[in-house]
Amino acid sequence: MRRSSSKSLAVDLPPELLTSVFTQLAISATRNDLVNCLVCCKEWQRLAEPVLYRDIVLANSNLPIFLSQSSLSNDAHVWSLTIRLDPLSNPYEIQNDDVKRNGSPEAKRIWSELDKLAPRIKNMIGLCS
Repeated sequence: MRRSSSKSLAVDLPPELLTSVFTQLAISATRNDLVNCLVCCKEWQRLAEPVLYRDIVLANSNLPIFLSQSSLSNDAHVWSLTIRLDPLSNPYEIQNDDVKRNGSPEAKRIWSELDKLAPRIKNMIGLCS
């Protein structure tokens, strides 16, 4: 059957099916593929955001990105939060006495970001223990 309008068939899919598709994307594709679905239309954004934010894994590199780009309203979608921080350096190899006493700039940055993340955890009402 040929459609007369230029409207995509994907727009006609029921929300349950779209959510299932987004869940499969989250499992089998890259997060960027799911992010691309967010910008398709408001309905897809509404359905894809909970899938995108369901399982969050934060590391040294993406912690500042998560804090700057995610909103408080997305925190409610988080079901699992994993924080994996890589060792910054071996404390026995540090020669600078100031860094030994006060910590490296990188360590201070990460502590500052963790301080920003801490109050947001209470908004993650879907977290499972």
